[in-house]
Amino acid sequence: MKKWRFGIVAAITLIGFIYISRPVRLSKPLQAANRANVFNSSFVQAWYAEKWNEDKWKEELSVLKCAGVEELIIQTTADTKHKRTNYPTDMAGYKYSGVDMLRNVLDAADFVGMKIRVGLGFSDDWWLKGASDKEWLLREAGYNKDIFNEIHNRYGKRKSLGGWYIPYEFYQLTAISVGHQSNLNAFLKEIGNEIKSKSDKDIMVSPFYITGYSWAMPLKKWTRMIEKSMKNTGIDILALQDGVGAKNASVKELDSLFKATKNGTDKLGIKLYGNVETFDCISGKNVPASRERISTQLLAQKPYVEKFIAFSLNHFQIREKEAQLNVFIEYLEEDLHSN
Repeated sequence: MKKWRFGIVAAITLIGFIYISRPVRLSKPLQAANRANVFNSSFVQAWYAEKWNEDKWKEELSVLKCAGVEELIIQTTADTKHKRTNYPTDMAGYKYSGVDMLRNVLDAADFVGMKIRVGLGFSDDWWLKGASDKEWLLREAGYNKDIFNEIHNRYGKRKSLGGWYIPYEFYQLTAISVGHQSNLNAFLKEIGNEIKSKSDKDIMVSPFYITGYSWAMPLKKWTRMIEKSMKNTGIDILALQDGVGAKNASVKELDSLFKATKNGTDKLGIKLYGNVETFDCISGKNVPASRERISTQLLAQKPYVEKFIAFSLNHFQIREKEAQLNVFIEYLEEDLHSN
């Protein structure tokens, strides 16, 4: 792989890298690095960041912006099973966490000059139900419509609100049969159409495919599942999880997987992004993946995707004390744009 370049030092000096382990109060937003982006977005999960105040969010977002990241995706803002929200709510039976995560992150994003994609509600019963129970799905869709409307009414005019995310991640076992795909389509339509009726911001979903279950649904059927499940739902972006970190796919399987997925998104007329898993699972623990492996993931997806998303610079790479984020990004950038 590539050797270190003297430009790395200049890049670090240029952006005045802020390391998260050393809290800093920012008096003015930092400028983004002058580079072609590697990752357009990064996910962060609510359980991890829900108690951060505005200053902490400013630090986090500034680190991302300096690395060329334009958008942060808040994976969820409500738990529809346990009736809990990360913003003040008037929904009957729901409890507010006590920290307005959305206000804090949007205020910070307004200051820093970044976009926030807001995830809606999620129930972990999804992993049991999938698309088998239409009544449950439509009830969940109703909860999410209410959550969207509350967030839109409260924050919809914020400059930094850049889009919406539906956090129900489907895969081939979610909806194997045509009937289940019809149920999933109805679910996504309910939420997508409600969003589109009131917001001009785009909508993203992020499914995955487990290559070990290809016997249950080969890639040709996966293409058809995407078409049937997402037709006329109002969803604009499918960000396919590459599955490498979670061991759902190997790097050598990514070409055929992304090609099959693009066949589906092209027929639907929607965008395909690559959701790059920047972690590795070792002895049951998720740890930062090597930059060499991440580079191979990017190169495998490059022919098929419009943009790359990281899962997750916030959880893994920003926390690495041995390699600052901009050094990591510059290394990937050199590989990505020289091939």
